[in-house]
Amino acid sequence: MFCTRCGGQNNDTARFCIHCGAPLEIPGVAASPQDNQAEPPRSTARAGRGLRRWLIAFGALALVLLCLCGAATAGAYFWLGLHRTDQTAEIVPADTPLFISFSPSPRQARYFRDVESLEAMVPVFGAMPELRETAEKAQSDLLTQFDIDWQQDILPWIGGEIGLALIDIETNDDISPMILTVATRNEKKSDAFLQKVRRAMEQEGSKFETETYRDIPVMYVVPDYEGAFAPAFATFEHLIVVGTNRKALHRAIDIAQNKDAPVLADQEVYQAVLNELPDDRLGYIYLDGPTFLNYTSEEADISVDLKALRGAGVSFGLARDGVRFDYVVSYNPDLMTPEQRAAQSRPVHRLKTANLTPAATIAYWSTQDLPTSWKAFMSTMQGASDIEDLVQAFENETGVHLIDDILAQMTGEVTLVILPDRNGLFGDEETPLGLLLLAQTDDPVALKASLDDLADYLVDEIEAELDQQEIGDTTFTMLEESWSGLSLGYGFVDDVLVLGTSAETLQEVAQTRDESLAATKTFQAALDPLPNKSSSYLFLNVPKAIRLASKMMDEDERAEFNRDLRPYLDPIQALSLGTEAMDRNGMMRGTLYLYTKGRP
Repeated sequence: MFCTRCGGQNNDTARFCIHCGAPLEIPGVAASPQDNQAEPPRSTARAGRGLRRWLIAFGALALVLLCLCGAATAGAYFWLGLHRTDQTAEIVPADTPLFISFSPSPRQARYFRDVESLEAMVPVFGAMPELRETAEKAQSDLLTQFDIDWQQDILPWIGGEIGLALIDIETNDDISPMILTVATRNEKKSDAFLQKVRRAMEQEGSKFETETYRDIPVMYVVPDYEGAFAPAFATFEHLIVVGTNRKALHRAIDIAQNKDAPVLADQEVYQAVLNELPDDRLGYIYLDGPTFLNYTSEEADISVDLKALRGAGVSFGLARDGVRFDYVVSYNPDLMTPEQRAAQSRPVHRLKTANLTPAATIAYWSTQDLPTSWKAFMSTMQGASDIEDLVQAFENETGVHLIDDILAQMTGEVTLVILPDRNGLFGDEETPLGLLLLAQTDDPVALKASLDDLADYLVDEIEAELDQQEIGDTTFTMLEESWSGLSLGYGFVDDVLVLGTSAETLQEVAQTRDESLAATKTFQAALDPLPNKSSSYLFLNVPKAIRLASKMMDEDERAEFNRDLRPYLDPIQALSLGTEAMDRNGMMRGTLYLYTKGRP
């Protein structure tokens, strides 16, 4: 199907041109006379829904610009130099709990010339399938319902930053006070755009008034009641600024005109976090520790002590073969317990257990030194005494102390693996997966003795049978209970404990000499962008995970999954995560990578 405006070619099912954004005319379908008639004004009762739709439309601006205006348009936009400003951080308070900035770097422009790289963003920023539909509807509303054209009304003035700041987290308003900003290069044209927005919102039933606040013209929606969502608009500091209400907008103006006011851009932790994030990015999110993160944990009733957490940041951007998220967490080392500092300062992970992990692996998670991690966990949890009571009760029952006798022996790499197993988890064929635990130890003899004691207890308790089996070159102790299908085996390969949920999973380990996970191209490609000094790793083979999940669904669930979610997951080949140890300044870095190319 060809666009009648620009001549660009589109898919037959497309509703809007991917090149210019214009609505596409479906051959053989004529527009009805009613389609060209002006829509009567909405009632005031529908005004609230109209206001929220406009907030969604503004929020979808970045996504629509990139995914729906076409790679060529976006590429030209960035190459013209309309990129990277950080103005919004200059007009929000220093203690802003949550700050989001879409401010692409020039280097990101090269990916917009590659349609496959551009499409790779869809499963990431479209974490929920409804997001693309929301973006398409936002564009539809702007183009057809509100007489706003991307090419004529937006692109001539839009600048290089879209920002969103949550400026207060504790409020009784319908919506927490926020400001949304869009950089403008031409205030005359952006003012004309705002007037179109006003007229369209008035047709939706909103009532507007104007005022001058500190010499800045402001137009705002008259709220239906105190605390209602009633956006206010102004332009200053080369930004269109939209507040969720007049109070939020006034606060931004006050900060902008008071050069001595503490702002986020000058905040020490914000600066430190941003300096650690890559410059080559599409945008970033900043979370303030004392306000947002601690408040969130208290509201969720999470019994975790986060007083040492100063702030965190996440940047996102396109990479050669996928999409990457780099994150930084800033701690105050002086407020951390010795156990917490030790856990965050672990050595570089050498991926030894990856060479013992089967190539058929679906998921791989590996960390180090469980005793230190356990001590840090217990020093952080406020309900640690309850956990200690459970551990003691287990020892009283079995004669084995889970921490001192087993976990304390796992001093090296510790890896959990999920892989297919047609016999099912513990004999449950409806769950066709198996589990492997690989754990390095300094004392295999002591660890084996503790596991033998626990196995003897289980034999008496559940009337299971113990057996010694030779699998490959390793002798495994197999614990089997015929009535329930429970099967569990453990053995040692050099200094590594190998514990599996069936003989079949252990057989997979014995065959890794032919090809291990570490030797597969997908694993290597997914881990390549991660920090080379990571102390822990996560890897997920997405196609294999999809196949496993599909087998565990009934027919209706599978059909719904294939329709609503799978199209967004199919481009992703693997997910990987690597986290470095905390440095002496309290900064911890990591990368989450979505590998989208190189399907084997």
